Amino acid sequence: MYAYSQDKKHLVFQDAFGQTRVIFGKKPRAKTDKKERASHRGGFVSMSDAGDMVLTFRDQWDKTTLWSLPDMKPIERFDRFEKKEATLHPDGTHLLFLDRSSSSIVFESYPGGGRSEVAIGDPGDVDFPKDVWLNTPVELMIGPGGSFAAVCKGVIVDGFISGSSVQVVNRKALALEGEVQLFATADGAAIVAHMAGVSRVHTPGGGDYSLETVCPAQVGGGHVAWQPDVGTIARRPLEGGDEERFALEGDDAGYAMLFPGEGALCVLPWHREDMLDLLAGQRVSRKLKAAEVEIRRAFVEYMHPFLLATQDGPATLEWSEVDIQPRHESVSWHARVSMLPSARGVFFRDLKSSAGGQAFGGYRSSSYGFSGSY
Repeated sequence: MYAYSQDKKHLVFQDAFGQTRVIFGKKPRAKTDKKERASHRGGFVSMSDAGDMVLTFRDQWDKTTLWSLPDMKPIERFDRFEKKEATLHPDGTHLLFLDRSSSSIVFESYPGGGRSEVAIGDPGDVDFPKDVWLNTPVELMIGPGGSFAAVCKGVIVDGFISGSSVQVVNRKALALEGEVQLFATADGAAIVAHMAGVSRVHTPGGGDYSLETVCPAQVGGGHVAWQPDVGTIARRPLEGGDEERFALEGDDAGYAMLFPGEGALCVLPWHREDMLDLLAGQRVSRKLKAAEVEIRRAFVEYMHPFLLATQDGPATLEWSEVDIQPRHESVSWHARVSMLPSARGVFFRDLKSSAGGQAFGGYRSSSYGFSGSY
């Protein structure tokens, strides 16, 4: 997951190689904490409107941390499973949780810990087939202007949060196939369901369209961004409008991660070494450990075909952990997977048997296993 500050000065994102903070400007710079690894869609990043705090969640280890910005120093590292699935309130004074059992948003003051609940209405039990609604990694999102979007008992609820009050605007049920991502926009909830190289997009205004894309489409800043082919990134207004295209050239062409935002479109290419600001035409080094570049490169080169293969099959895949341990000359990895029944067994067998004992740059490898919906 990723988050931009409201003043457009900072970006924080996560991937399997670490958590990166970018400071924009004439000479943008980045800082990466390699210990804070998480998947892009299963991990979570939420930022205060003031841009002075960011809350992150590592899905592989169920660990939540509150950080100060722009220095990205920890304010508090919560115990494992503590504050799991928390979202930072826009004013930075509360942590927010979705209570599925009571169909409520829980406000927990920080610091202090006092709690209160605000019902968002019981939408009733909607029983979608397990193999249709596969997986929603994050079920409560906060967007611009205090907007929120939530998945509660299979129903999508959106509205606005102000202080400790909640205004519900819409409730709707959708039968979605694939891995489902929820986005809170200023106009309501946007939903992207991705599987087999196609992202189906549902907009707040009632739009419903499909995009052929290498990686799952992402929504931010009033736009949807996607990857028509390994050498192209595209974006257009969420509710429809002119399309813009940007080239990924040379070594940058491949399975990318997309970070659309208000007046921003940044991309993490398949090699994960640099971030590209496509609108400003800038390349920003993540400052990953130079001594480990050979190992990282060997890993991504070997695994890249597995990512590309998801375009043709009923599965999504991403790495949530690549733990390089020079002392032991080893690489341990973990993956997030969502798949339909037809892919089960075959996908795991091919990935684990092929990559589980593979040597990367002379380092032996092992798998932590898989998480997700399969």
